[in-house]
Amino acid sequence: MQLHKEDNNLQHELSSTTLKLRIKEMGTSKKTLLYDTFTGRDRPFLPKHCPRNVFNELRKLPHTGVRATIKLIAERFCWPSMNKDMREWARYCVSCQQFKVIRYNKCPSDSFQTPEARFDHVHLDLAGALPDSNGYSYLFNLRRPFHSMGRSSTYQGRYC
Repeated sequence: MQLHKEDNNLQHELSSTTLKLRIKEMGTSKKTLLYDTFTGRDRPFLPKHCPRNVFNELRKLPHTGVRATIKLIAERFCWPSMNKDMREWARYCVSCQQFKVIRYNKCPSDSFQTPEARFDHVHLDLAGALPDSNGYSYLFNLRRPFHSMGRSSTYQGRYC
């Protein structure tokens, strides 16, 4: 409670929040702390100068990015403008950015119409330049749709 008394803006910040704060004694030492009981789990209410230290200590734990770090801290502590502060700190945290989850958009698969006649449609691929093998450095691949066999041959690449 001593740290909270030193925080001059505490009363102003508490008036604009939905937190349900209670004062609790810590063990037999008769020291008291402010706790938020709004979520059903007692979370210590941190004075203005402590949150950055808590963030720096807890982000060292293994995590999977910004959201996981914010969730980890929000389950255990609270302070005014907590989400805004943590997002800003996590944006500049190298380890949070390294473990950021990036989702890639998947392209839809191409669909081919069934050919009406033999060799009406074929797939041709040219792969290379590959390391030389007996003077050949390209691979020419021919495949017909709906046919299990393909034809591959090597190519020297004189005209590529």
